[in-house]
Amino acid sequence: MQDYINCLGYDKTQLTLRNDYAFKWLFGKEENKDILIALLSIITGIKKEDLQEITVENTYLSKQHYTEKTGILDIKAVLKNGKRISIEMQNKWQTDYAKRVLFYWSKRYIENFKQSQAYRNLNKTILITLLNERFPYSDKVHSIYKLLEEKEHTPLDDILEIHFLDMTKIQEYDLSELEKWLLFIKTTKDEVREMLAEKDKTMKKANEALGRFWSNKEEREKYEAEFRYECDMASLREDGIDIGMRKGIGIGRQEGIGIGRQDEKIYIAKNMINKHMDINLISQLTDLSVDDIMRL
Repeated sequence: MQDYINCLGYDKTQLTLRNDYAFKWLFGKEENKDILIALLSIITGIKKEDLQEITVENTYLSKQHYTEKTGILDIKAVLKNGKRISIEMQNKWQTDYAKRVLFYWSKRYIENFKQSQAYRNLNKTILITLLNERFPYSDKVHSIYKLLEEKEHTPLDDILEIHFLDMTKIQEYDLSELEKWLLFIKTTKDEVREMLAEKDKTMKKANEALGRFWSNKEEREKYEAEFRYECDMASLREDGIDIGMRKGIGIGRQEGIGIGRQDEKIYIAKNMINKHMDINLISQLTDLSVDDIMRL
């Protein structure tokens, strides 16, 4: 039996908002909109009063939530002025993640945009990623990326805004308001959440909601299912890389046989399919299209 303990830096019996199901449960529910607004305001700098009319688009939490993770962003919100905000919890940094973030941003930017519409109807789109592994492109806790001229740093347009929040760089002392929220999300310790909630009424509400969440047997089961899912995906990703490396070494030794690169990818993909790996993950690891993999 696979050992899941500490697969994601915490035990499945510990409560933490690094768990994707718990994160969406807290920040994606309509009755917790004020908690989401508080967090978004601190991250983006948008005033709370300008976020009051925010609409959270995908609050429904399916019982199969943990089996439907196919690159879908966790929380999607729309402001009254049309601006879009999306938030994702990412426990594992991957080498292609920056490209994936840009892909997610582009899909969100043109979401519901019709062919006959004018381009002025496209709205600013803000993407936020909370990272539980080191962000390799900056030493800061909070990094913000926009479209700027290379030397003068003047904006081309404000349509794009991407935030990376590196929770690994938080120190548990002399915290800013943002870092307090990130610690609240990151920690597995009840006493830390309680200490943080003492001086913030919104965080206190969040902590009380988490208490109700954890005391509910059905919700805990979904929480543990999400934990197992993420651990399985991490394990499968490592298996896929291992298969690829072993197959690549074997091909290198077969001088003169001339197995083509496409054949190699197909061989690896078939092995992954036999292991019941996620189709989107196979596509990422082999560079084969999802359609090609479906045909296999």
